[in-house]
Amino acid sequence: MASNDELFRLVELRQLSRRGIGITDLNLLAYALLDRTLSIWTRDRRLGEVALELGLRAAYR
Repeated sequence: MASNDELFRLVELRQLSRRGIGITDLNLLAYALLDRTLSIWTRDRRLGEVALELGLRAAYR
């Protein structure tokens, strides 16, 4: 799990504030950024859109 400082840095670097994603979503994104073999499957539109914008493999409905 990423530390809070790392997650806050991710939010700053990738301009993720006010995007409607929470701390759990941020952890998922951080893991997927570190391990590009991971895919994010979600029903959360916001998480799916952010993941795709970050160049991650993601599927959402």
